[in-house]
Amino acid sequence: MSSMKCISICVEDYDSFFAQGMFSLIEEFFLLQGMRVYPKKLLPGHTLPDVIFSSSLSHIPWCRLLAARCQSVCPVLFLIENGPVRRAYNPSELCSQSYVRRNDSISVIIKRFKHVWFDRRKRLGQNSTVCQTCHKNRLTSREIEVLRLLYKQVTVSQMAQVMGVSPKTVYCFKINAMHKLGLKNRRHLYDWLNNEMSREIFKIDSLH
Repeated sequence: MSSMKCISICVEDYDSFFAQGMFSLIEEFFLLQGMRVYPKKLLPGHTLPDVIFSSSLSHIPWCRLLAARCQSVCPVLFLIENGPVRRAYNPSELCSQSYVRRNDSISVIIKRFKHVWFDRRKRLGQNSTVCQTCHKNRLTSREIEVLRLLYKQVTVSQMAQVMGVSPKTVYCFKINAMHKLGLKNRRHLYDWLNNEMSREIFKIDSLH
């Protein structure tokens, strides 16, 4: 007897009843596809779930972040929205991201989820788990190092000395990293650096 493929799901929301209902809805979808589902939390130091529903991650381009850290799998991320969708970046740029509103009907949620899930499989193909967008936006080791040093409040001149490059080159690394992460300005950059999950993705905490 062949074993069923397992899918991990995280539903992160302040409304426990909504979260439980969303999990059951997606669980039923995967069971009909012949897959087993189990819950998995977003925890520092752990791999991410295959599917994430969250009401608190709307400013973080997860797909790009995973690519930057050379993760092998792009998760499916659904943002739980209370009202009109307002975002600093275009979700169509990311491989497997969409949204649900709290007042959406079950049929609308399932239709949207099916579209993203099957479109993801089509984009990734049979032998790959990282989309072209993620691959294109993969950060270099130098860009990651600049982000780490920025978090530690190291000045550009100090970074240049530590990295053995010119201050202008350090600035270029920072701008390239911001572009790949979809961050438009310094405020977005420092908001991102101060996010716990962002720091975990780049293992910045280990440098303290």
